[in-house]
Amino acid sequence: MKRISNILPERKEALKAVSLFLILCFALNFAYFKLAGEQIIPRSFTASLIALFLNLFPGLNAEVNGTVVLMNSSSLDVIGECTGIFSIIVYCSVIFAYPTSLRNKSVGLIGIPILYALTLVRLISTALVGVFIPSMLDFFHTYLWQVFLIVFVVLLFLIWRDKVVEVE
Repeated sequence: MKRISNILPERKEALKAVSLFLILCFALNFAYFKLAGEQIIPRSFTASLIALFLNLFPGLNAEVNGTVVLMNSSSLDVIGECTGIFSIIVYCSVIFAYPTSLRNKSVGLIGIPILYALTLVRLISTALVGVFIPSMLDFFHTYLWQVFLIVFVVLLFLIWRDKVVEVE
């Protein structure tokens, strides 16, 4: 059986990447919340986009009041976690922690708008479920989309690693 002191040197690069990932996650979260505070601008912007897309569906009549999207008999309050910032921070942290060139890392940033677009799809579909199938709202919001977002961040990272980094 190998001793820990023998294993650590063999795993030095992996430990370095994992440590950097954790430090970046913490630092980016801290910086975001220090700078964004109540996050009114990203929350309001996201709410406005949701209402814009919801109004493409006949009869919904979505309106925005600050960070709240009102539609027919239901509403959706866009809180900080709804902006997609956490999945973006995790994705950026893993991209920047991964041992590759700065050029490859910058290509990986293409994932940010993809994650934000997925966040909008998540919120729009959740709002639609809330209006048309309210009994399924908790399942969609709490379970289905949360798991899907985690899986999608991992897949996006793996696609970037396989198509950009490993090509070199």
